[in-house]
Amino acid sequence: MRGRDGIMEAAGDTRLPGVTTFDLDCRPGVDRRAVTATRRWAEDRAVGAQARERLVCLALAAVEHALRFDPARVAILLRWLDLDRILLDVGALGCSGTARHGVDPCDVKEATPVFDALAQEWGVRAIERGWSLWMGVTTD
Repeated sequence: MRGRDGIMEAAGDTRLPGVTTFDLDCRPGVDRRAVTATRRWAEDRAVGAQARERLVCLALAAVEHALRFDPARVAILLRWLDLDRILLDVGALGCSGTARHGVDPCDVKEATPVFDALAQEWGVRAIERGWSLWMGVTTD
């Protein structure tokens, strides 16, 4: 797992102020709904164009990775960490135990180039009903 402990602790903590969560059922088009929700969140908060597109690309890559495990839902959490960084956390909830035999949710090698290029830091963590990918994104 990579990144700073503070970001990892903040990921998924909906008790923190300023947290926005989108809980999306995994039916056809969930990737488009994730992109739309992320883009609107960033636009509503006047996030600059480059940072907004980084967030959208990261959300799409994380959702596409999550869909490999046949989740029932995908939860997208967005919150400001400080004036220059945003936390994006994408959780896969209710994953099928039989989906994609032999593939570990922590195996993100297909998405690693995107995460490395666009996120300041990122990691994978276990959550109560599944797992999540968290990313710290700079706004510059």
